[in-house]
Amino acid sequence: MASNIDPRVDFAFKKLFGSEENKDLLISLINAILQLKDPVVAVTLKNPYNLKDYRDGKLSILDIKAQDQNGRWYNVEMQISEDLQFDKRALYYWCKLLTEQIQEGDPYKDLTKTFSINILAFDIFSKVTNFHNRYRILNMDTSKDDARHLEFEMHYVELTKFRKNFDELTTALDRWVIFLTRARELYKRKLPATLSADVSINRALAVMQRFFDDEER
Repeated sequence: MASNIDPRVDFAFKKLFGSEENKDLLISLINAILQLKDPVVAVTLKNPYNLKDYRDGKLSILDIKAQDQNGRWYNVEMQISEDLQFDKRALYYWCKLLTEQIQEGDPYKDLTKTFSINILAFDIFSKVTNFHNRYRILNMDTSKDDARHLEFEMHYVELTKFRKNFDELTTALDRWVIFLTRARELYKRKLPATLSADVSINRALAVMQRFFDDEER
């Protein structure tokens, strides 16, 4: 049954958000998390391999790597197993995604805004209660965004800190988080009113059902 599929596991997450036929779901997820003034309307999926800079360099493989209609870059990671060093890994991935935008001799003005989106099935910031947190470079004297460093933005979604029930969902991010954490329940019950009108969630459930049916054949 499709209810046996956890959308957070690697193969399912990449099927949902990292495949050409489901780019609309990736767009919906990105917009739900980032809430950009200029939302994403189209994405191009990129090779998830961050190539080695030299023979013995470290090769990193991103879950999902994409670029939008304005040239902005996105790395979307889903991490189930606990990794208390994940914040360092996320920063490393973000740096690689930024530095690989240009080659030696290219002008630095060609660098575009780069977003790191990290969805975790464990707590990594024990002193923070919000399930969604956004990080930018701040001026430590004024505690304000430094306008010269706004090309950097990192988001963490800690699924374990999400406390809302089905009847309490108010935002697109709420709905995506409940899908990721309780998808198995959604196959066993009538969709609640807070989810039934969400086209993306219905699409995601259908994708998981078709994926399971294909695997069973």
